[in-house]
Amino acid sequence: MNFTGFKKNKKQKNIVQRLVAVSSIALMMGVVTSQVAAHAEGEILRFNMSSMPLSEALVNFSKKTNIVILAGENIIDDRVISSINGHYTAEEAIKLLLIDSKVKYVFKGQSTILIYKAALDEGSENTGYQSISFNTGAEDETNLGVYMEDENQDVGAGTQLEEIVVTATKRAVSVQSVAASVTALSGDHLAMTGVDDPSQLGKVVPGLVMGTQSGTGFVFLRGVGQTLGSPNLQPAISINMNGVYWSREMGATPFFDMERIEVLAGPQGTLWGRNAAGGAVNFVTKTPTDELEGNIAVEVGNYDKLHLTGVVNIPLSETAALRVAVDKNKHDGYMQNGTGDQDSTSIRASFSADLGDNLSIDITGLYNNEDGIESASFFYDASHKPDNFWNPDSGLLISDGLFHYLKRDTDLFLIQAEINYQINDDLTLTLQPAYINFEANNVVAFHVTTPTHFNNTVDQKTMEVRLANSGGGQSEWVVGLYWHDADHTLPVRPAVHVFGFPERAQVLFENHLKSYAAFGQYTYSLSDPLRVVAGLRYSEDEFTGTFRNDLAGIDSGVRAAKTNSLDWKLGVEYDLSDDSLLYATVQTGYIMGGFNGNAEALIIDPEELVSYTIGSKNTLYNNRLIVNVEAFYYDYGNYHLQAVSGQAIYPVFETFETAAKIFGAELSVVWQADDNDQLALTATLMSAEVSSEGLFTPWGVDMNGFQLPNAPSESIRGSWDHTFFLEGGGSVVSHVQAYYNSGYSMEHSHHPNTQQNSYALFDYNLTYHSPDENWNLEVYVQNITNTAVLVGANTPTVFEELSTPFLQAPRTIGAKFKVFF
Repeated sequence: MNFTGFKKNKKQKNIVQRLVAVSSIALMMGVVTSQVAAHAEGEILRFNMSSMPLSEALVNFSKKTNIVILAGENIIDDRVISSINGHYTAEEAIKLLLIDSKVKYVFKGQSTILIYKAALDEGSENTGYQSISFNTGAEDETNLGVYMEDENQDVGAGTQLEEIVVTATKRAVSVQSVAASVTALSGDHLAMTGVDDPSQLGKVVPGLVMGTQSGTGFVFLRGVGQTLGSPNLQPAISINMNGVYWSREMGATPFFDMERIEVLAGPQGTLWGRNAAGGAVNFVTKTPTDELEGNIAVEVGNYDKLHLTGVVNIPLSETAALRVAVDKNKHDGYMQNGTGDQDSTSIRASFSADLGDNLSIDITGLYNNEDGIESASFFYDASHKPDNFWNPDSGLLISDGLFHYLKRDTDLFLIQAEINYQINDDLTLTLQPAYINFEANNVVAFHVTTPTHFNNTVDQKTMEVRLANSGGGQSEWVVGLYWHDADHTLPVRPAVHVFGFPERAQVLFENHLKSYAAFGQYTYSLSDPLRVVAGLRYSEDEFTGTFRNDLAGIDSGVRAAKTNSLDWKLGVEYDLSDDSLLYATVQTGYIMGGFNGNAEALIIDPEELVSYTIGSKNTLYNNRLIVNVEAFYYDYGNYHLQAVSGQAIYPVFETFETAAKIFGAELSVVWQADDNDQLALTATLMSAEVSSEGLFTPWGVDMNGFQLPNAPSESIRGSWDHTFFLEGGGSVVSHVQAYYNSGYSMEHSHHPNTQQNSYALFDYNLTYHSPDENWNLEVYVQNITNTAVLVGANTPTVFEELSTPFLQAPRTIGAKFKVFF
């Protein structure tokens, strides 16, 4: 238990040279890191420390980790620490112990931590220090002998970068030890950057486009995703909440009381399932701890925003705890016609218990309700498309009644569990059952017609069983079985008789999906620095479905299909040093098929791609600088493009099977320049194009060489955090963030209505932290330049040039007060 579209342009002509330049960093890192000192390894240990004096806690830490602590005389005070319970690396544990102590630490090699106090000010002569050694082998472990250091000795780095533990490989490890591109965002980082819903994740994860359209979630990563279309088809990016797969119809709940978000780029089918061909996005919520604690946050802003969050953690006994989090977020519409408002209510309860006999259980229940009118949905003519939708002088308001709105009313209920049984010191058995029920009762007004009702329901049951070894020896492995059973229904019915049709559903999508899988991944150490990785996953999917469209005279009857695939992974990992990793991987991805919503209801074959990656991860200068780089190439042999036919009022879907090539490079740099300043830069350069001759859009345009949907060729993010330490003990953190995207089209035909041009976003926030860290106050402005960004746009239908855009938020200004107890 864990208590704690574009045609090729001038920019793209030289993209190959830029990709080669960025990719070459991976090779240079090996030379640089060979001269960098190592620090403690990222092994995950369980710490169970009750409230105690800091000196006693450091002795216990030294016993647990076999790391010697050297501390300056009179540096360790009699402060009593809060309890620490959970699974952490040594780095994370020492950081928690010293979080309020006003002293610094640095790893001296792998087996020693030096704790020191910096000079009081620049002019102070007291730059030296005396140190004492915690001799854990002594008979009296609280007897601390004196150890003198040269007063001019360099203590190395000051403030170090946070090390985030992720579960990308189905076990808890440091993100820097995962041989893949993983963007890990802690809950605190999400709050600081103002990311509280999926559509904003793209601002902090370059290459990611994520949001909702017509009430349905979608995500694209490095150009791989699904053009929204028939509800019978599955996405190409796996979305998971605490390890449980979410159907795309469910979208995603607001981000509150989050532990972290992990974004894994590239095929993840071996461990994360059949629909992880382009990657996986994992939302991880906070779990109960054995400490009575909580927090309350109140946020207000323009558009009459009121956002309330409350969390309470209650220890029920020495071995059980309960955590309850409630979130209420409401604001008015961003557009003058009322669209873009929000009214969401969420409650999540988590229970953790150590049942004894090496058995533990974690149970999570979630209820989420979404109400309001979906983000900025209205019809516009591309020939009169304004430069900025948010400009009140753009003349955007539709005066002839040709507007569109989608009134949401969704309910989601989830209950899931994770049961862990420690068979012996080396083997752990894990069971993850889950049940999700989702209902969306949406009302849509199309142009001048009467409202139409879309009643989307998903009833999903899943179970995953895994057996894993401890991974402490020469080999590390995990094997498992997976089962998925889901019913999807989407009837579309008008409120009154329309065009002579009765009140029954005029359009009906209905399907049942059942999936089975067996998977395994094995890592073997050929030597201390060299490892090989192999993985397999066999997936079998069975589905039956019905599609009917009364307006188009379509009735498919019952269609059935069965598909299967064998995904594989081969990789090699080499440690240039304790802080530098080189890796290369070849792996496949599989997206299950379905059937198309047209007159023939044609069966669509599964999609597959082969991915080739080479990368390097480097933690430099005593954990003050992180430089990661990865080059990638995807060979997409049977890529499917899907869009709504331009000749129908109600959706009739056309599917095009083609080939695509995607290649690029990704760079991530985080630098703790000094105790006050942290800078970060992430960039993705990419070329993603259709590579088939003779493929034409419904408008007769040859698509060969078209940029793939939602695949920007360049996306760059930079941020700067500066901390002002105040004399009274408090601090003020200034955070500025900029994001640039070169632009993309949101569907295959590159219709002007669905094109997002290049844009830049700027955010700023300022947060005061009280001296005792019991409360903080934040003021912020998001999207400073009030830039309109499309996160979705429907292809024009029978109404020719009219489309429906879905937009990110305009400029928002607000303040948030948060108190901890």
